Amino acid sequence: MRARTMLGTGTVAALALTGLVASPAVAAEHPVINEFSADVNGTDTNAEFVEVHAAPGSDLSDHMIVIVEGDSNSNQGKVIRADAAPAVDASGFGVLRYATNGIQNGSASILLVQGTATGGQVVDADKDGAIDEGVGFTVVDAVGVRDADAGDLAWGTILDQGFDGRSATVGGASRVPDGTDTGSASDWVRNAFNGAGIAGFEGATPEPGQAWNSPGVANRVVEVQEPPADITCESDAVTIGSVQGSGDTTPVAGQVVTVRGTVVGDWQEGGFNGFHLQDAGDGDAATSDAVFVYAPGADAVAEGDLLTVTGTAGEFQGQTQLTNPSILDCGAGTVPAAVELELPIADEERFEGMLVTLPQELSILEYFNFGRYGEVVLGTDRQMQPAAVAAPGSAEAAAVRTANAEQRITVDDGRSVQNADPAIHPGNLAEFTLENDFRGGDTIEGLTGVLEFRNSTWKLQPTEPGTYTAVNERPAAPEIEGASLEVASFNVLNYFTTLNDRGAVTAEEFERQEAKIVAAIDELDSAIVGLLEIENNDGVALETLVAALNEIAGPNEDGTERWAGIDTGTLGTDAITTALIYQPALVAPAGAFAALDESIDPRFDTAYNRPALAQSFRDLETDRILTVAVNHLKSKGSACPGDEGTPEQGNCNDVRTAAAAALADWLEGDPTGQGAEGSLIIGDLNAYDHEDPITTLEAAGYTDLLEEFQGEEAYTYVFDGQLGYLDYGLADAGLMPFVAGAAAWHANADEVSLIDYSMAFKQPAQDALFAPDPYRASDHDAVVIGLAWEALPPVEATVVDYAGDDRYETNALVSADTFEPGTDVVLASGQIFADALAAGPAAARAGESLLLTPGGRLLDVTAEELERLQPERVTVLGGPSSVSSGVVRSVLDIVPGATVERIAGADRYETAALVAERYFGTAEHAFIASGQLFADAVSASGTASAIGDVPVLLTPQASASPYTTAALESLEVDSATVLGARASVSDAAVVAYRAVTAVERFAGSDRYATNAMLVERFIAGGDDQAIAMATGFNFPDALSASMVAGAHDAPVLLAARSCVTLDVAERIGELDPTTVYNVGGLPSLSPEAWRTDC
Repeated sequence: MRARTMLGTGTVAALALTGLVASPAVAAEHPVINEFSADVNGTDTNAEFVEVHAAPGSDLSDHMIVIVEGDSNSNQGKVIRADAAPAVDASGFGVLRYATNGIQNGSASILLVQGTATGGQVVDADKDGAIDEGVGFTVVDAVGVRDADAGDLAWGTILDQGFDGRSATVGGASRVPDGTDTGSASDWVRNAFNGAGIAGFEGATPEPGQAWNSPGVANRVVEVQEPPADITCESDAVTIGSVQGSGDTTPVAGQVVTVRGTVVGDWQEGGFNGFHLQDAGDGDAATSDAVFVYAPGADAVAEGDLLTVTGTAGEFQGQTQLTNPSILDCGAGTVPAAVELELPIADEERFEGMLVTLPQELSILEYFNFGRYGEVVLGTDRQMQPAAVAAPGSAEAAAVRTANAEQRITVDDGRSVQNADPAIHPGNLAEFTLENDFRGGDTIEGLTGVLEFRNSTWKLQPTEPGTYTAVNERPAAPEIEGASLEVASFNVLNYFTTLNDRGAVTAEEFERQEAKIVAAIDELDSAIVGLLEIENNDGVALETLVAALNEIAGPNEDGTERWAGIDTGTLGTDAITTALIYQPALVAPAGAFAALDESIDPRFDTAYNRPALAQSFRDLETDRILTVAVNHLKSKGSACPGDEGTPEQGNCNDVRTAAAAALADWLEGDPTGQGAEGSLIIGDLNAYDHEDPITTLEAAGYTDLLEEFQGEEAYTYVFDGQLGYLDYGLADAGLMPFVAGAAAWHANADEVSLIDYSMAFKQPAQDALFAPDPYRASDHDAVVIGLAWEALPPVEATVVDYAGDDRYETNALVSADTFEPGTDVVLASGQIFADALAAGPAAARAGESLLLTPGGRLLDVTAEELERLQPERVTVLGGPSSVSSGVVRSVLDIVPGATVERIAGADRYETAALVAERYFGTAEHAFIASGQLFADAVSASGTASAIGDVPVLLTPQASASPYTTAALESLEVDSATVLGARASVSDAAVVAYRAVTAVERFAGSDRYATNAMLVERFIAGGDDQAIAMATGFNFPDALSASMVAGAHDAPVLLAARSCVTLDVAERIGELDPTTVYNVGGLPSLSPEAWRTDC
């Protein structure tokens, strides 16, 4: 066997430079940039600096340090920032330090200049890579970092990704020896990317051949240790587990070790410059049995090769690796069996570098980096933005955020090069093409590869394909059933007729962009379309788009043009604006347009928000008038003055919220003067539906139509792999009776950007992945709202409405109408769902009233109902944190002769178990629902109350509760039903409960589907069947509905406020109720919801 010793070019240079801190052989006669750090692994706190080296005593007061943008964008060749050069000390060093992110990552150049430069100044107008004449300064020295993106520029000595034989973009570098200046990249040595040498990065050491970060002192390079020359395939080798250790970092950092194992992942091509080696293991489950071997320039290896490797152990960006390796080919090895890992993975570190497989069926969550970096993110189920399903800052939002983070993993393509060709399909690992594509929400099962830590995240580098299933097929444009008129909101993704600004760079790109947008709007075929992100150039872009639409659509039957636009001229001062187009054969503008800006209401700050555009339209079929207001509020990305951002709401929440309040007031005043039937707000409000701007509009009387008709899981946008909607249709009270439905067209958010119009960050083969169709015409989905002017059909069933001013009054109304005096009472929190929902079936079984109370005091409406009932016994559920002692004292004041007892466990799970044991004794069947998310527990409580002999027990998500397990045993439960998908109740928890009793899982696509499944399974229905309706958006009214369920054998069905989803509508149709009890009123529940399809 022959040894294959690998010394990359960076290592050779490092060997030559090790220890050189004396005067350089070729020293500059002028001041130089001697060292810089622009980026380190993690946050760049205290890590960004530029060091100048000059003769001691040099006066640099007329010098500046200038950073020039090199990335291929509209700022290329401009000065990002300019700062006075630092004074040099007695050793000739001067250091300019920057705040975090003070120096741009990516392609940028650092110039030491004599003279004056200013931020924003163009210094290379023709973008030829040379500083222009007459810029007002002289370049004394310059060094530029350039990443792999096509079209990027750098000035001065250029440090490309591979200048030293490595593959990563340079984060920092040092001249070694200090002051060396031959004008070549060989003057420079890459700095340790792990921050070694910088305060706050203690414990980090550079890889062999890399330089320490050493601001203000002599530059140094870590010495390379030569591997032994006498290693053979029979030489002693340590286990890889001993190199990995049981902690986050190797316990033998800097030491030369010899290991032997089988190649399980070969990444020598594509930028990683190495491979993963795995041995048979050391018997210690806490240590990984694999390691990455960094071997740029090494002879080719292949998966399955048995190798003996001697190299220096260390860490790079959080991953243990061997560098400067000597490699012996020892024949064919045995590839170890892949370890099965299910999400969430409890401790990835012990599997670092090992061959693993993901047996679960995982959904594709995120694909933003697919085109450029080949990455996707998989998760157990599609994930929602926390603020799309819960109040920002709430415990529920925090729980969603935590669960989302735990239930996902990144899948890479085994390459670090950007814009790789070919792009690789993440499921079947074949080339990604228009015929072999994928969409968000599609699933991959059984993917196998190497688990590693790279770019600050755990990733799977695939080696074997999984089973890919296209479960989210491309949909056609929505058609709202029953609608006679449709209005749409559509983001046109910077449709600019001015090239090389925000939109298309070239004429070819513009043609591609326009083709997709036109195809999408033509297929939507809505009467009115609000446009976002169209160029604000005095109507030129709008006229161009309308002309293109008319060319594709063709004329109307009478020869008139199909489309027209509302001519607003330039609207506001931003480069993009809002606009309206319409079909003159269907609607006609009524009066002139109106615009809202800060001159009308200072709260609507158009320094950040685009002006709101309102136009009234007359429906030509009915003569009804509708006012449409299209909006584009401030984004979350950049901060506003005095606004530091709030959890889950992003930057500028205050600006958006104030604008929303102003918008509602403005529309209330009928700005177009047409006396319309009502107003419809559409557009990109840059806020998820539980955030302050939306709740502000809802408080002003507007109904969120996507939430109303599609439910809580509606979405139009994917960010960080999480769904939500920023694009809206909101109807005021006047318009709501005419709204037939609303839907999002998932033609954009679920598609990868690799197929969009842009030709940036793509190789020619990926540029060819284009079709002039509607898909990925934008990054936002269109929203379609359907209007109908006809009344609802007459009601045949008897409808009983319980609608108080709040949850407590509604609760008291139900109790008063259901129970006679002398009825005993269960008293539970109206604020904490867990205790209360377990109480519903218990109270129903005992025929007791279930009253709700705030934790701190007993409200008058509840006290009056207690006074009426005069119960002999009051059972309080939950500890004093749920229902305080003060509330109990108030109860005793009202019913002094009553027996008051409290049922309270150590946590919500024990409390639910105690309630079940107290009220049921034994039970043949039980429901088990999440104790963290109320949605499925609501369905469980309502159905169990109607059945009468089924308790509801609660469970954590990740594992079984011992209290729940014990209750299943003590209740002698023969079988149980778990409610919800794995995101609510994990497989591990289900398996644990199956050890006690037979368990089945019911999990619909959303809370409404689960609710419908449960009712279909357990409620047979009959003559004079009653149902109870409650909102699916919160728990209190549904809890009150459990009293109706128990008293009238009426299952509780959930509504999406003003409508029911198809699953629920089908159950209602099958039950054919003669009595409908609506528990809760507007805005939570419409009395017509039970017979209104979403």
